[in-house]
Amino acid sequence: MENVYTLRKVAQKDASSCLICYKSTVTVLYNKSGKDWFYCCSLHLEDNTQFAQPIYPKSYYDALQTVQALDSKLQRHKINQSGNWDVWLNKLLKRKQDSKPGDTQESTDKPDKPDKPDKPDKPVSESIADLQRQHLNAVDELASIKKASRTYSLNSIIFESRVERLKQLAKNIKEQKEKEKAYSNTDPDELVANFKFPEVPRSK
Repeated sequence: MENVYTLRKVAQKDASSCLICYKSTVTVLYNKSGKDWFYCCSLHLEDNTQFAQPIYPKSYYDALQTVQALDSKLQRHKINQSGNWDVWLNKLLKRKQDSKPGDTQESTDKPDKPDKPDKPDKPVSESIADLQRQHLNAVDELASIKKASRTYSLNSIIFESRVERLKQLAKNIKEQKEKEKAYSNTDPDELVANFKFPEVPRSK
């Protein structure tokens, strides 16, 4: 039996006790490979990682990779933008320190007048806004895939207990069938062989 369980919902009239907290629930985990199933509150699947872990499709990990890549790009752009501003500010402070009152070249030094941040700042700002939109869309897609996931794997100890339970159940059913078959058998020879009746005392 594979450790793969699918979440299903049943009608309210079919609700039963949760395997963990014994409260009534309509949530069922079903294992089609071993015909195993049990009731379990949805909350336990969300907050108890030691009980079960979600099994996500490949699209989830692709979306997660996209979110992480956009996170890195955003951080780099923010650092670069902050660096450009710092460079411009340092240049401005340096020129103010170098300039003196009455310096004749202060009025003639026109090429240094436009002390403003570099023009590429605006495209960088627009690029950050675009990346933020992409990041938001990627996060929404990731959350949507995560919410739609209905497949889980149980904790190894819990899964082994489910496997042993099924084995014991199969053994009990087999023994019960053998008993029923023996009791319904009317062949004298087989009855003697199965139940080993004691020999009839012989008269001397």
